[in-house]
Amino acid sequence: MTNTPDILSQNDERQFRIFKLNEDSRLPKWELAAGQQKVDTIQNTVSTQVNSFGVFRIARLKLPDNLDKVVVYPNPFIPSQSVNGHITFKNLTKMRQFRYIV
Repeated sequence: MTNTPDILSQNDERQFRIFKLNEDSRLPKWELAAGQQKVDTIQNTVSTQVNSFGVFRIARLKLPDNLDKVVVYPNPFIPSQSVNGHITFKNLTKMRQFRYIV
């Protein structure tokens, strides 16, 4: 997907991502498209591989600046008692690495 330079100049183009409309959820909502996404600031493109048809859009991914609104569940996390053995972290910042000790 390609955007024109005049649109990109309004925002930091490195924050653009491809979102897919999830029409199967109770309330349709935009979700980050699965897979690795590549932002090319020279060609003004955002790309990813998809494995299904759907409605897609490019939008700016705005991550929070701090951890005040992070939600972790289940909390406490007890692997043997969790439904699928996973723990979920929502509202994380741009920070790519963190340590969680169980």
